[in-house]
Amino acid sequence: MNRRVVRYPGSVRTGCLALLLAALVLSPAYAADLIINLEEPVDGGTSSGVSNIRGWAVASDGIERIEVYFDGVFRGELPYGGSRGDVGAVYPDIVGSTNSGFGSTMAYGSLGNGEHTVTVRAVSMAGDMAEDSARFEVVGFPYAFLSADESPNLEGASVSLDGASVVVTGALLHDGED
Repeated sequence: MNRRVVRYPGSVRTGCLALLLAALVLSPAYAADLIINLEEPVDGGTSSGVSNIRGWAVASDGIERIEVYFDGVFRGELPYGGSRGDVGAVYPDIVGSTNSGFGSTMAYGSLGNGEHTVTVRAVSMAGDMAEDSARFEVVGFPYAFLSADESPNLEGASVSLDGASVVVTGALLHDGED
């Protein structure tokens, strides 16, 4: 039995390998081009009342949708396409990066006081997914809504700084609660 072995000279193998690596590195679309960044609420921060949930996401093949989850429960999709020149400047080779912002307002008080987790998930047009999360604390009044007549009485109140937190003591609610 005769076996014939064909050997390629080193230069051909090296050239093929170099061509393959160049194609992978220079390819404008690969999974690493799907990036999401949650900016607010801040990880380790505090939220109250009605405030923002916002950030940005980019993908070489485009973003189909941004999903939001609070404490692991799907809450809906966030509007996507807000102007983000800062992101466009960092990712100029990704089409649409200048309009990569997402955001909405959120009634954080509806989550209840205490620690919560928010997760935002970007889904690309190709179906790839990336996510970012933040743990934060919700603090708020014991009422869902305070009218102008129910504004806290601040006459005996004081304000101090405790690290990165602003602490208000001595404020009284309309029912006398401190």
